[in-house]
Amino acid sequence: RMNLEAAKAIELYRDATVPKKSGGKQVKTTQQNPRFLHQILESNLASSEKTAERMGQEAFSIIAAGGETVARTLTTMTYYLITNPPILAKLRRELQSAQPDPLTPLPFQELEHLPWLSAIIKESMRLWGVMASRSPLVSPTPLQYEDWVIPAGTPIGMTMMNVLHNPTLYPSPQTFDPSRWIDLGPDSPENQNFVCYGKGSRMCLGMNLAQTELYLAAAAVFRCFDLELYDTVRVRDVESTRDCFTGEASKGSRGVRVRVTGEPEQ
Repeated sequence: RMNLEAAKAIELYRDATVPKKSGGKQVKTTQQNPRFLHQILESNLASSEKTAERMGQEAFSIIAAGGETVARTLTTMTYYLITNPPILAKLRRELQSAQPDPLTPLPFQELEHLPWLSAIIKESMRLWGVMASRSPLVSPTPLQYEDWVIPAGTPIGMTMMNVLHNPTLYPSPQTFDPSRWIDLGPDSPENQNFVCYGKGSRMCLGMNLAQTELYLAAAAVFRCFDLELYDTVRVRDVESTRDCFTGEASKGSRGVRVRVTGEPEQ
């Protein structure tokens, strides 16, 4: 639940932006390009759906699902590329060939066709595991699982990490190995079980936005800068040890920190 200060802040925001009435007519207070919370507050939803608690939940969802997921994937990627120079060198060669001028970025539509960049993004997501929490579903009918019958109405779920770190699907699952994704077809077991965005009707709504952010950010950073790690330890700062909806590093972690040491060759 939200703390008192957060609740007060959202109440003030709601009171300042909720539509006012003038002469019996509703008057909008927002400018062009209304923000996400404005859309809810100015909608025809019931007042009970516009409480500070509801707004706080929506804001948290945006931060956790729309920001932390991409940030943690890029953090994981940065650590494993710096600690695997041969893989980083392959990525650099690919980016230098595709983008000769580091200050002229490529659009996503071109970046997504670069095989090593694509493989590195996918492997970073797989190794991190993205969402640590279970996503339970409830079946209205009994389910048969091997010798067991699961009664109707039983919540069933598993964390994505159980699939993404399955050694049958991904040999040496704790090893950062982007080459496992090279030349795989869309129907391969590895791709069919790549569940970082979920599957089916409840898969991630922001998948395309997240993919675009990952490609643009990774290409920009590793095409333009040489980096080295600073006071970063894998067990403390990289590996997921806490379930905070997303998998998070230990409480003592200060994050993956780096120094910029120069710029790659043109």
